Amino acid sequence: MMVAMGWQSIFTTRWLPGHGRHSMRPSKATNRRRCPVFSTQLWSERVSKSGQGNWEVDASLSIRMYYGADEAGNLTFGYMSSIQPPERSVSLAIGVREGRRSDGLWTQTFILRDKSLSEPFQLFCSLMYREVSSTATEPAGLQAVEDSIEHWTRLLRRGWRQQLSRNEMRGLFGELHFGFEVLSPRIPADTAVLAWTGPFEASQDYNFQTAAFEVKSRTAGFQSIRISSEDQLGAENLTLAVVVVSDAAGADHGYRTLPELVEETRTKLSAVGNDALDLAFGELGFDPSDPVYDSYWFLAGESVFYSVTDRFPRIVSEQLPDAISRVTYSLDLQKLDEFRCELPQLQSVGELA
Repeated sequence: MMVAMGWQSIFTTRWLPGHGRHSMRPSKATNRRRCPVFSTQLWSERVSKSGQGNWEVDASLSIRMYYGADEAGNLTFGYMSSIQPPERSVSLAIGVREGRRSDGLWTQTFILRDKSLSEPFQLFCSLMYREVSSTATEPAGLQAVEDSIEHWTRLLRRGWRQQLSRNEMRGLFGELHFGFEVLSPRIPADTAVLAWTGPFEASQDYNFQTAAFEVKSRTAGFQSIRISSEDQLGAENLTLAVVVVSDAAGADHGYRTLPELVEETRTKLSAVGNDALDLAFGELGFDPSDPVYDSYWFLAGESVFYSVTDRFPRIVSEQLPDAISRVTYSLDLQKLDEFRCELPQLQSVGELA
């Protein structure tokens, strides 16, 4: 049975909608003492200082969640609910313990058995928190837990890290440049990172409440881009951003490696924003510390924007017979001049701020 251990509430922040499938809940006013927002850094600091214990993540969540470490120093993360949780197995590295408290609430605690996996475990738990934070009811919160565990098991099955191809590096460089160097003067970087939904299998790269952006990188001299599905240009209020990304064999003037761009991006983000960035990298299988990425240099040049209106040449799912799906096609940029536009004004993408 789980025993409550010195609960400490974490100050509520208004989480911005990201890739989660759950409805946005309004933030609640609270008279609780303002404490640091939950982050993996805070988790590590508290465990390092206290050794063991549990701390509540955020008292305003639809289900109560907690993080900490057990008496053996193993990292733990769990949740409470009025409904008995299902028995489950995540992996050999992550144990699961169920219990019931004296107040009748059920608990389910995830225990990291392999300390070498502390970083990915903390990121997985941050993903669960992010999903739950966008729900308003206990059933929705429990469904968010299920969705997060599905993410866990899928990532653990395929391995957390892999290496990106050169084209994938170029594409990621363009997405980071757009979100944190083109958009960030108009909106907070934390807003941008939480809207970066492409790594989480969303059809568009950046999704805000009233606008979406699909980012394509191309090399200088190439005037076509590849559209990877019938859904990629199917969103409302969509802007297609095409970024010229050049590459070099060495550290030429102005060129940067992906890890260098990542480090510059991190300086613009809070601890919570950096956790969200790491979650996205985990989904992509990208490890910025892998030395292979230190040998590739890129330079982001001109960004051109296109308004994807009803008249924009595209293939969308509504046009396709039921038997056809997963359509890919190329767009000739030289024939899209009439759709060129300015980057939408701050108010059209900044309602999250």
